[in-house]
Amino acid sequence: MKLWVAQGFGVGRIPVAPGTFGSVAGVLWFGLLLLTGSMWLFIAGTIAAIALSVWLCGAAEKILGQTDPGSVVLDEIAAMPVCFLGLVILMVFKTHLAADTGSICRLPLLRCRQALACVSKPVVARRLGRDD
Repeated sequence: MKLWVAQGFGVGRIPVAPGTFGSVAGVLWFGLLLLTGSMWLFIAGTIAAIALSVWLCGAAEKILGQTDPGSVVLDEIAAMPVCFLGLVILMVFKTHLAADTGSICRLPLLRCRQALACVSKPVVARRLGRDD
């Protein structure tokens, strides 16, 4: 059970680029933390995931008899919210939403949705045969 969790609930067993897929799972973890709408839950979830990762990844190394095995991706998953923490903090200062933690946590998701819309809009327009 420890090994399965350390392998990102099976994601690390993907034969090609397990670390990359672990990072994708980490983005999903980041999104779940944002959806709570609470900065305190975001921080607590991040700290808990990192602590769990240290313990379980160490146990997985002992089970597998290797140092930093490629299939152990829980560290990538747990670290992803830390990678985006600067973005969340920037959103706080840029939008002056310090008192409203729910909005702070939802704002990066909104920005990601807007970015995807900007990227996908020209593709859809081309398929429809429009240039605008």
